[in-house]
Amino acid sequence: MKIILYKGDIETTSYFLKQMGKEFRRQGMEVLEYQFDISKGKNGGLQETGELLQFAASGKTLMLGFNYAGVFGEDILTVGNTDVLQLLSERGKAAECVDENMLLVDFLSIPYYNIVVDHPYHYHLHLKHRPKDYHQIDIDRNHIRYMKRYFPEIDVLPFLPSGGTQLCHYPGLSMMDRPYDVVLTGTYIPPESFYVFMDRHGEEYGAFYRKMLKDALDEPDRLLEDIVRERILEEIPEATEDELKETLGHIQFLDYYIRFYVRAEVLRALVDSGIRVYAFGGGWENFECERSDCFFFETEDGRLMSLQEAGKEIGVMSRYLTSEECLQKIRQAKISLNVMPWFRDGAHDRIFNSMLNGTVALTDSSIYLRKILKDRENVVFYDLQKLEELPGMVKELLEDFGRMEQIVANAYTYAVDNHTWQHRAAEFLKILKNRNEI
Repeated sequence: MKIILYKGDIETTSYFLKQMGKEFRRQGMEVLEYQFDISKGKNGGLQETGELLQFAASGKTLMLGFNYAGVFGEDILTVGNTDVLQLLSERGKAAECVDENMLLVDFLSIPYYNIVVDHPYHYHLHLKHRPKDYHQIDIDRNHIRYMKRYFPEIDVLPFLPSGGTQLCHYPGLSMMDRPYDVVLTGTYIPPESFYVFMDRHGEEYGAFYRKMLKDALDEPDRLLEDIVRERILEEIPEATEDELKETLGHIQFLDYYIRFYVRAEVLRALVDSGIRVYAFGGGWENFECERSDCFFFETEDGRLMSLQEAGKEIGVMSRYLTSEECLQKIRQAKISLNVMPWFRDGAHDRIFNSMLNGTVALTDSSIYLRKILKDRENVVFYDLQKLEELPGMVKELLEDFGRMEQIVANAYTYAVDNHTWQHRAAEFLKILKNRNEI
């Protein structure tokens, strides 16, 4: 079996694929890591694409990617692409290219397996232009239910949660030697930035969307798609399934608003109580809190700066970190904070990354997480509806390094045996074997 790992233009998911590739090779698969990058220049692009064509020329081959890499968006790979067309012409196949917009995977008859790490309602348009031999993998069980309800014609594989990556040998630094009390790896966009999408059709629509947001935030265990569906049917009882589906394909801004609003609320609960929190990722210069002296981020020029200090300079911006740099920050933290992206029956790689790199994973929960993890034994759960309790939980942990070390030890033992991206690669191959696809 030959597997093309289409890395796309997103560094994070490319890193996930790299980790999965290690297990594929260990199990005897031929693996090609491919990334079409026009910034490398024509010759570099030709060389890599030529290697892809040669790799796929013989033997059974499949392509694995994340979030439609290579088949939709800026890095879409079609037979009409200059590099591809030239290479096909050299191989005497140009005459077969009757449609220059044809996806290369379709031209080569390669099945495309797509791991979707966001909610499917972000990708309705992508699904309309999917490859002919398309198979979807979702990291939350509710996402699978959504697909079966609104896209029953699409082949959806069994549930495959996110995984984690161990950067260095366990245990690494002792709790006492870790410089950061609480770390959050991720980006930030002020939630009010999404008001423009709510208000674009007028005040009445804006009020309608804000009511949906309030309902979602007041009842965090409910799914956003269920709230939207319910509100639409209240306003338009005669709405058809197709109309509901069409509307759900345009609620991404509600999802993003909730994601960043909740992330900010959790952080403020900690920071404004005097707990020092270090955020690593882009956009944090736009964060606002009362205790700006307790909130820190890394600037583009590599300085670690409090939000208070940043306010005294003009043009200070936070730095985007690579996946490996984020792991380095996690392994230097006593506590790694996670705020789930409104997944109610799945996980996030930050949780497993924390468990694998010797820090206490502090996260809100989900149905799936409650099933596989044990609160205060290998993880610490907090309740989004009781954020007033969060500072006390963190302070209690920081005062008891022995207890933290035990949680970390339990977490590592469990995660290293069950929740790496290598485990996910093995599970993926097992799924394919059970379906007689390899």
